[in-house]
Amino acid sequence: MACADTTPPTPHSIADERHTPKSSPPLSRDGGERLFGPGRLRPAMFKRRPGELRKWFLGAPKYLFQARLGFLFGKRFICIVHEGRNTGKTYLTPLEVVYRDKETGEYFVISARGARADWYRNIQKYPVSAVYIGSRKRGMRQRMVPVDEAVVVIKDYQRRHPKAAAALAQLIGSSVDSTDWSAAMEQLPMVAFGPR
Repeated sequence: MACADTTPPTPHSIADERHTPKSSPPLSRDGGERLFGPGRLRPAMFKRRPGELRKWFLGAPKYLFQARLGFLFGKRFICIVHEGRNTGKTYLTPLEVVYRDKETGEYFVISARGARADWYRNIQKYPVSAVYIGSRKRGMRQRMVPVDEAVVVIKDYQRRHPKAAAALAQLIGSSVDSTDWSAAMEQLPMVAFGPR
């Protein structure tokens, strides 16, 4: 039977161990040092946290509206209540108001993601059931705003909020000065929510 080597390490071998350069810690795909787990890989919770925090911040306004704290957003935002076109579930989506018609009581919003936005596709199949405005929840009707009317509204929005309008123009790959708002509003549909 082989015996285990019990020879104590010599001072020379200890010195060698002390001065032997250690291998560099493994790197993550983005070049950062892996700090945890096998191979010092960061745990899933650390990987997910930025996405979860971003999701929480983006979703926070709807919870404030639901808690009747929508007045914190003034008249700049509303929150629509709509039904999923495939799931049938109820969803809340906060939207920026680009114009408010005091005479008709309508609130105008734009689908910044165009016709592919989930909320916009949902309300095309099932109209909104209610809208949170400030601290109140109201039953409201919806209408798809014609392009010519939408152009008038967006130009007024551009006058009142030039920086926001510039960001909106960037979504369609244009500048404010050269933006053809008629073409833009074909890509960015506008919806008005008003009293029933």
